[in-house]
Amino acid sequence: MKSRLLIKDPLLNPKSTGSYIMYQMILHWWEGDAVDVLRKVPMLAVDMDGNVSLRGSNKVKILLNGKPSSLFSDDVGEALQMFPADEIQRVEVLTSPGARYDAEGSAGIVNIVTKKSIMKGINGSVRSFFSDRMEHLNGSIAVGQGRFGYNARVGGRYKLPSLSKMDFRRENYIGNDTVTLDQSGYSDVSRFGGNIVLGAFYDLNAFNSFNTSLRLNGSGNYNDGILNSVFSDPQKNYTRDSRGETERTSYNWTTDYTKKFQRNEEQKLTIAFQLEGDLTDNNNEKKLSNISNTEENTNLGTNREYTAQIDYIHPFGKAFKLETGAKAIIRDLESDFQRHLIFPENIDSIDSGNSDIFTYNQDVYSAYLTGTWQLPYGLSVMPGLRFEETFIKGKYKYFNSPFSNAYDNWFPSITISKKFKDFSNIKISFDQRLSRPSIDNIDPFVDNQDPQNIRYGNPGLAPELTNNHEISYSKFLKGATVNLSVYYKNTLDIIESFLFIDENNISNTTYDNIGTTKSFGFNVFTSVTLFKIWQIRGNFNLNKYYIYGAGKYESTDNDGYKYNTFLSSNINFKKGWQAEVWGHFNSPSYTLQGKILLSQCTASVFKKRYSKKSENRSQGCTSVC
Repeated sequence: MKSRLLIKDPLLNPKSTGSYIMYQMILHWWEGDAVDVLRKVPMLAVDMDGNVSLRGSNKVKILLNGKPSSLFSDDVGEALQMFPADEIQRVEVLTSPGARYDAEGSAGIVNIVTKKSIMKGINGSVRSFFSDRMEHLNGSIAVGQGRFGYNARVGGRYKLPSLSKMDFRRENYIGNDTVTLDQSGYSDVSRFGGNIVLGAFYDLNAFNSFNTSLRLNGSGNYNDGILNSVFSDPQKNYTRDSRGETERTSYNWTTDYTKKFQRNEEQKLTIAFQLEGDLTDNNNEKKLSNISNTEENTNLGTNREYTAQIDYIHPFGKAFKLETGAKAIIRDLESDFQRHLIFPENIDSIDSGNSDIFTYNQDVYSAYLTGTWQLPYGLSVMPGLRFEETFIKGKYKYFNSPFSNAYDNWFPSITISKKFKDFSNIKISFDQRLSRPSIDNIDPFVDNQDPQNIRYGNPGLAPELTNNHEISYSKFLKGATVNLSVYYKNTLDIIESFLFIDENNISNTTYDNIGTTKSFGFNVFTSVTLFKIWQIRGNFNLNKYYIYGAGKYESTDNDGYKYNTFLSSNINFKKGWQAEVWGHFNSPSYTLQGKILLSQCTASVFKKRYSKKSENRSQGCTSVC
């Protein structure tokens, strides 16, 4: 039996690339959120929903001030939209992070560094952002005096209900017969969110300091939709009326102690602890025109994470520096999902076959050692080795058997770089990384909002393992920067969604370790400043992508070219006004089963910066490593 999916959408370009173009015009008085900042960072591509990819791969690990955060473990786009751009000091892109960082994230690391400086006295600001897609309002206050200071930020956002339409066609070839499913409909979605950030520092003296911060986030969305379906065999027509809501609250508390040494300012000891978690409440209801009962689904998910780490830097003269450390991460997740069938007689019956409590525990223990040699003629070498051991346990309360897994990995890395007198440098690097399955990948909850197309996770997934090779060249001129890079990476046990048609002609989408991938590509980034007020930036990435099935998928393979580009231009005027035009384009991405037609282009123009009683106007400065 063969199957073909034909997805039609009024926004899709009829050309064979399957791309579509969407323009967004924005008028605002301040940078909006972290999505706006990341869209301008070299090598990154961010889609309309805020999902981030690096060099065509979405296996990116997002850090907050150098540390992993459960804020980005669920819906990355939603979490980034909760971050006001004004809170970001800079964004670091690490394509070869080295042994000091967690090995998680096969594509690389994006580190969001927030502002920490507190000026003497009292400082406050109120900022807003308005567009046709989202409204933000943020305020902050900071108080600092001598060795002690604290700050607070609060923000909120709301997205007006937006209507989207969908057309879908599936064709199954069974012998000489063709079975079709045609669907069309619309959905109306609104979103809201808010956040509170509290921070404080205390410097005991010039060599000992404490920092602590607490972040509270809340977000949610409401949706209503209608879907009309026509199934050819057996002949069946029905309409689905659905509505749902999702609410998520999360917290993140970090505390760091830093000790510096008088004999050498680069010698440093850091001890850190982090406690975070979230609660997600997902409820949806659907009514099919050809069935008398109404179906209600609830999924209450909890996530708790504890992290403790110690890092130490010891310089040996000016030519060599040693870094070492250890870390423990304890993750506990639970998914309580239930399905209720409500009949016309007001009888509420629990569907026991689709109701259970799933618990998942993942513990990661790691240690690393890395060194940096500064050699003659501008050469430097940074080798490193990281060890991570992972323990996994999962069980269901009522059905299915418990499972467990344990694996350990050694991750070598090395970077060789050379600086030239003409302000250019070249870098050669190699490292190994992995991507563990996310909660969305493993959660067994069956999403059957559309009874002909259901989705669920796979608790038995193994992690991906990736080898990254890169050569890059950077050149700094007066008013201009150019960065060129060529890279190759291959990934084993790639995690990917896979669709199959069961004996009831229902599409099942789940996840599996489907095989291996290879990617050859290059990236070009340039930034030019003209007349001291006009800046032009551009980024282009192209790679040839190969994917080969393994095991039960070994008879399947696919390949294609993936590319994305970004171009921006801004002019700074007097009194804080700035005119800006920017846009980006993403090509379709490839899977083992085909091509995802989600290429897009967006554009933004015109803004003014405004900050009451604040001279610090840094707006997401970016650096590339």
